Amino acid sequence: MLIKRLFNPHNYIHLLKYMCVGVLLLNLVACGSSSNDLIGNWVSDYDVEPGGRTNAVSVSVDNMGYFGTGYNFSDKTRYNDWWKYDPDTNAYTQLADFPGVARSGAVAFECGGDIYVGSGYNGDVTPNRLNDFYKYSIADSLWSEIDDFPGEARDGAVAFTVNNKGYVGTGMAANTVYLKDFYCYDPSTSKWTTSTSFGGTQRTESVSFVIDNVAYVVTGKKSATVYDFWKYDGKKYPDIVKWEKLSDIYDTNPDKSYDDDYDDIIRYGGVAFVSGDKGYKKGYVTTGVSGVSGGTGNVTWEYNPSDDTWDEKTGFEGSSRGGAVSFSLNDIGYVLTGSGTSDIWSFDPHAEQANDDNGSTVFNH
Repeated sequence: MLIKRLFNPHNYIHLLKYMCVGVLLLNLVACGSSSNDLIGNWVSDYDVEPGGRTNAVSVSVDNMGYFGTGYNFSDKTRYNDWWKYDPDTNAYTQLADFPGVARSGAVAFECGGDIYVGSGYNGDVTPNRLNDFYKYSIADSLWSEIDDFPGEARDGAVAFTVNNKGYVGTGMAANTVYLKDFYCYDPSTSKWTTSTSFGGTQRTESVSFVIDNVAYVVTGKKSATVYDFWKYDGKKYPDIVKWEKLSDIYDTNPDKSYDDDYDDIIRYGGVAFVSGDKGYKKGYVTTGVSGVSGGTGNVTWEYNPSDDTWDEKTGFEGSSRGGAVSFSLNDIGYVLTGSGTSDIWSFDPHAEQANDDNGSTVFNH
């Protein structure tokens, strides 16, 4: 009877079915864990003192991270607090409050060791978009007001520093007007001047990063997400701003495979940071609202300026979010807050993905 059961055709058919299901499951597992082959390791610290918020500002100076302002959706509160993060001790220090009205969607940049913060949105007053600006002196731990930003009051702009001058541009003004103008602040004269307008599409909630005195602006949205990519080379053009177009973050070469997945870079409300040794630095873009799915995502991309290409890295392992902030400290990228969260994650782009804090490998697709 045992022999008959083993070789019964009906049983054999069932055996084949189980084998096929097993092969299918193995294939699904292999596909689902393919991101484990990506390079880059995220590490989380859940002990964050400042409350959860979105659309804050951040900047790094001398390997210290500074951040503040932002909006808490839970209690509908805007902040004007100001914090310093020390990566060596993993500790937060609350500093003197930002002196302007509480706001979200502001910008910050560093020049000459001082930090400049301004613009943004305050829904509690009229007008609710702002153009005031302030300087934070790290040496004195003091805030002082500087001249107002000369362009239209806005939120969701971008800011960067090139040749020791701060640049602020793009964003959204009142009545949902998307902008592309840029202005330059020179700390040596304490004056704003009109700069060259951004070379691409008007936009808000973009990201910018600087590598070796070259500024890059990418992602963002107008009526829909945008996919053009531009740079301003401060080494090539130290006295005048000229925007140069780079390859779109889009599959524009159907005959070549290197940009097949570039659509995943398209987003708004993401963050960017820089990592790498001098001469080999690369830019990183992560989190935000996907231009493909419309939901918050965690896909992380690395930009190589030497050949104008992108490479996917290990996806952000925290909860998916938009409106986070980031900075680079000691060649490590940090992503914190966003979508009402208060955690902080560090990213080593050169390390292999390790197990998460629960001891299980995180798969991002």
